[in-house]
Amino acid sequence: MKKVLVLLLLALALLSLVDAFKKGDKGRSKVQEEEKTKPVSRTRDVEIKTLKKPKTCTRKAQPGNTVAVHYEGTFAEDGRMFDSSRARGDPFWFQLGRMQVIQGWEKGMLGMCIGETRELIVPSNWGYGDQGHPPVIPPGATLKFVIELLDISDAPPPPRDPPPPQREFDAEAILKQMEAAQDTKEEL
Repeated sequence: MKKVLVLLLLALALLSLVDAFKKGDKGRSKVQEEEKTKPVSRTRDVEIKTLKKPKTCTRKAQPGNTVAVHYEGTFAEDGRMFDSSRARGDPFWFQLGRMQVIQGWEKGMLGMCIGETRELIVPSNWGYGDQGHPPVIPPGATLKFVIELLDISDAPPPPRDPPPPQREFDAEAILKQMEAAQDTKEEL
């Protein structure tokens, strides 16, 4: 009796598989079909490369520290520079772990020593995401930063200068400054 029941169940299973193949779903379950139609996640992690490391490291950057850095930001795709604290001659101060910078910086700067320089390749999911930061950063942009850690402090960051009075945006002047900074970098 058990053998007949087992054979009957196997026959039903075989018939349903044959029917499924005829319908074109190649035997996939409903769950497998739903998985097939889900968008593939294209998230990547931040790539961190140490370019320069000091001989001794007395203190490493950690959440809560105020840090001063010089940085150059370029588009990973074509190397065009979009921002540079070095070109402005003004180090950038912020507190790690307080979401004052993009997440790629938060992750990529942890454990840095004073005098260390790192290159960060920041995919959009760790940067400005699908919305970008118009008009400078387009949506979905992968960014490259070269960051030099100048100082670590426990004090809050110094106050930033108030923004200058509103004036007309001079894109040509800004592009010339960025090109000059790029030329200076290439001469080194």
